[in-house]
Amino acid sequence: MNAERKRMPIVPNGDLECVWMWAGIVTYKLCDCNYECEHCSFDRAMKECDSVPFHGEVGGYKLCRTLFYHSSHTWAGVEEGGHLRIGLDDFGQNILGPIQRISLPKLGARIMEGSIQVRGRGIDVPLCPPAEGYIVEVNKQLLTFPALMNSYPYDKGWVVLIRPVHLLKSLRQLFYGYQAEEWYRREVSRLGSAIAQVTHLPPSRVGPTMQDGGIPILQILDAIEPNEASKIIRQFFIRNCN
Repeated sequence: MNAERKRMPIVPNGDLECVWMWAGIVTYKLCDCNYECEHCSFDRAMKECDSVPFHGEVGGYKLCRTLFYHSSHTWAGVEEGGHLRIGLDDFGQNILGPIQRISLPKLGARIMEGSIQVRGRGIDVPLCPPAEGYIVEVNKQLLTFPALMNSYPYDKGWVVLIRPVHLLKSLRQLFYGYQAEEWYRREVSRLGSAIAQVTHLPPSRVGPTMQDGGIPILQILDAIEPNEASKIIRQFFIRNCN
């Protein structure tokens, strides 16, 4: 990707690169909507193009290619006014299992590590925010129905809406499009290896579904000794939280 960027035309000072350019799907496109993608005719046309897949699965885990992903399994979606809607991705909710509880920050507070705590499998983990900013809205439904994060990770299970401090800088540090797919594949492989080390199962037997010949991740993590399961889970949430 770095080599590709060196070949791209230089973006004039003050102009913004389109998210499609950052995704590597188009070679060169400037943003004239201040990242308010819902008002962009180019964005709408790209999403309606059959040649560009936007929703799918990688290793059995759902991935939405119109979202940006943090390495600790939170996602960010650009919305009106350059705000970012944030949630837990499908990989993250799967390994955490049924979400038992979530703590949400107060409106107006600056989002930071530890602002959002999620409990699953008896383990409390912090959700690392994919961007710096201030809380504009919280999903209060999660306080009563935290399992929405399991059933609808990219929809009803969103967590907070923030006003980012440095939008472009934040987006550049996240995975998007094909980069996100490649990262997901690496994470799926890493999870299989981590479980194999504890259970002594071959990585090929550790699968997301019964249909692919593997054993479901949820079933394996439920059977592992709690302390070992906790070590496996935490490394996917905490190791990259800065």
